[in-house]
Amino acid sequence: MNAAGTKDYLNYGEALAQRALELARQLAPQSPETASLEFREERLRFDARMDLANPLVRTLLGQAFFPELVANYGDEYSEGVRPRLSVALLNRRIPFVAVSGEVFCAHALHLKQRLRAGPLFFFGFTNGYHQYFPTIEAVAEGGYGTEPPVAPAEIGAGERVMDAALLWLYRMLGRIR
Repeated sequence: MNAAGTKDYLNYGEALAQRALELARQLAPQSPETASLEFREERLRFDARMDLANPLVRTLLGQAFFPELVANYGDEYSEGVRPRLSVALLNRRIPFVAVSGEVFCAHALHLKQRLRAGPLFFFGFTNGYHQYFPTIEAVAEGGYGTEPPVAPAEIGAGERVMDAALLWLYRMLGRIR
């Protein structure tokens, strides 16, 4: 408590650190019987929600963003939005998923629920950048990260990326052949 008798961020930080140390003391490191790492990478393809080959679209986007950035996206998305999906399984029990974009957190949370396998490590902004992947619900509601200039992949692309990740993980876990 501070001088006024109320809790503040310092007290909170100290309490959190104490609890983390208590938990750390309870950990007992174990070596796996056999160490393994399975890895898969896939380049997906989605239609773009706007035509970056259209000079008017490029000009308007160039005014809102940096023209050089828009030119780069025009080249990058000429064959559709092509995010990279990387999936790994450590010691047949710890899954990792990485996507080249800003993935709405609901996607990762839903993937974890669907996998039903304990912890899941999820990473965005990896192996390139393909802007936002909002949920279908978020696109319907609107708001930041849902409009074509910042979320150029077709609606539902985020769900399809998560489906692909789930399939890879289930195959690695031996649940699907």
